[in-house]
Amino acid sequence: MSTMSNEYDEYTDLASQHRCESSKTLLERECQRPGEVLYGVRLLCVPHARLLKLRDHADALLDRVFLADEWLETGENLANQEGAEQVRREREEAIVQLRHTRIELMAASKELD
Repeated sequence: MSTMSNEYDEYTDLASQHRCESSKTLLERECQRPGEVLYGVRLLCVPHARLLKLRDHADALLDRVFLADEWLETGENLANQEGAEQVRREREEAIVQLRHTRIELMAASKELD
């Protein structure tokens, strides 16, 4: 009988090792989906990996917008009209991408519900 119990415990341990390792917040429960994607050092389910990838992309886009704003606020840089126009275009492109990413983030969040 003890052998059967040990085999069950080993199976349970193996099954739990391959679950999604997404961090849970106070309002979320632990994800029960299987971990299928290695994202950084964590094994995540596909929906959580997609959500984190989108969040990271949104953060990178925001950084681009903030850096462009800082560059444009410098009087010396504004004197370079060609450079300033290029930075403005890149900033606007990042904002458009942020809007699309926000829509994708909302869809990815709903997928987890």
